This record gives sequence, C-alpha cells and structure tokens, in this order.
Amino acid sequence: MVTQILPVMEATRRRTHNRPLQQTNATRVRTEVGLCRDAAGPARGSSRPWYARTRPRRSLLNGRSLGRAMTAGKVITKFVHGVTDGSLSYIVSSQVLIFAQTPAGPRKICRIVYSPDGSIMVPFPYLTQKRGILSVLKDDPKKIGPITYELAKDGVVVDYDVKYSHHTTGRVHFSKTGRSDILPGRTCFDLATGSGVLFFVQVYDLAGLAALDKKGQPGEFRLGMNFPAHVPRGIEVRASWVKKITVIAQNKGRAIGPSGTASNGRTTVLMAQPLSSPLQDHLLVLNFGEATVPSGADRPTMVFAGGIDAPTKADPGFLAFLYPYTSTGLPNAALQWPG
Repeated sequence: MVTQILPVMEATRRRTHNRPLQQTNATRVRTEVGLCRDAAGPARGSSRPWYARTRPRRSLLNGRSLGRAMTAGKVITKFVHGVTDGSLSYIVSSQVLIFAQTPAGPRKICRIVYSPDGSIMVPFPYLTQKRGILSVLKDDPKKIGPITYELAKDGVVVDYDVKYSHHTTGRVHFSKTGRSDILPGRTCFDLATGSGVLFFVQVYDLAGLAALDKKGQPGEFRLGMNFPAHVPRGIEVRASWVKKITVIAQNKGRAIGPSGTASNGRTTVLMAQPLSSPLQDHLLVLNFGEATVPSGADRPTMVFAGGIDAPTKADPGFLAFLYPYTSTGLPNAALQWPG
C-alpha cells in the first residue's frame, strides 16, 4: 500500500486572487520604466541611448525620447509599443519573453504568445530538466495552509517540456507541438468576459534555465526581473487577466502603469494584447518577485499552476506541473507553493 505519493506541493493559503495593482505615487510608476532598445541598457544603469536616432521619437507613456536607458528598479524592459488610455498606461506586444537578470547573467523563464483570436499560449522550453509530471488538481478554498497537493496520484509523466494554453472559450490544457499525447486539461474562465489568475510559476536555482540570447523575435517584448546585487535562489511570476474597468475602479481613477508596485509589494507591469486582437477590454497583469525555496528542492526546479478557478466557484481546481520528476527522488519533499 502506498502511503506517500510523490511529489507533492504544500501551499500556505494566502488569498491573493483579486488583489489590485496599487500605486499611490503615479509619477514614480512612470519613472521606473526603462525605455531602451535592448535589455542590457537599464542593467548597465546608463543614461545614454543605445541605438542611433535620426530624429527624436516620443514615448506615449511619459513623453521621454525612446531609446533613453534609465534605471528600471526591479524591472528591465525592451520597449515595443506603449499606450495611454485615460488613466491607464500599458505595453502592447504580440508576445512577451520573461527573464531574470542577475550577476550570473540573464536567464529565460517562459514566453507568452497571443493567438489571433485572443487565446494565450505559454511555452516553457527553457528549463534543462525535461522529465516532469502534469496533473489536474482540486482546490479547497476553505482550508488554511499548509495544504498538500498530490500530483502523482492522477498525473501524467512526460519526457519533454510543454506548452500551457488558455483558450478564449475557457478551455485550458497542456500540449507539445508535434505530439498527439493526451495531456491534462480542464475548463476555467473564458477570456472574453471572465477575469482571474492565468498562472503562477516558480523556479528554484536559476542555473537550470537557458541563457538569454541577444536576438529577439518579431513583436517580442522582453521583460525581466533585475537583481543587480545577488542571484536569488527562487523567483516567481504571476499572471492575471483583469478587466481594464476593474483596474481603474480599484485604483479610484488615479494614473497608473505601465510599471508599479502591487499591494503584495512586488513589481507589477501592465500588458495588453495587440490592437488587432478582439480582446481589448482586458489587461495582462504580470507580478514578479523572489520566492522562498522549499525543503527538498535541491536541484533546478520549476513548478506551475494555471487555469485557476476563483475560490467562490463550486468545486474549484487548476492545472499543475512539476519539473523535474522522478518516482525515486525527493522521498520526503513537500513543495511549499504558491506562497
């Protein structure tokens, strides 16, 4: 009889599903954005342009000339297209590459890609570990942490990295291009009318991630967490899908974005889908920070949850994965996530 199913994720319950992006000083928000042609500009702390300009180009975000590299606080950005819509300022691109900049060099975490119909795809090809486990998990919003989530009970073991997809209809699932394997999926909120948490991802030991290359893809926005003085042991990215009117109401009409500080104290960036997308009423709110490394995570590790139901939904649940996975490793490990 199996008395312990591995691996497990142990989560301390702290409800942050609907926390608003808050910033009391709108001016500070706008000066924290680095408008530069490459991600290295803000990291170098230089105030000089990093590409030749034949004429000044003005930013829609704050009136400064594009190409001026500025201190970006905890965020490094490569400017693609900025929009100011009333009290909101946000960044528009066809895809987003999320990375971490540390003294050991930049490391890629994941990529967010928008389909023409507005569906959101998140591939995770950058972790060197390719054996993982995928699962559909049930959530109990009435429980107070720590909560143990068992992935192996109904999980699917794979030997390749996967892509997470959240379709406009609300269907969410894992997949791998070129493979016909049936992988976990479920139904969550639809993107046209719904709102909620798209996904969480935590990475422990950034050395297991691929290094950032200099050549970007067309329409790519490179967005990174900047850790100039140390290499964090763990990092977290949270992505939420929020209606613009909700963000405006929660911040009482104050000028906000594209970068600021959320109520949880972490750096937050407001993104939006391309102007050709049918989903123009929502923002993609990205939230970054360091993560506590749980006991047992003694190697490069990535944990993920997506398609997360609101706690008010009957029988809530979510998709999850863990890399690496081995049935014989980490016999007593409990991953304390999400924090």
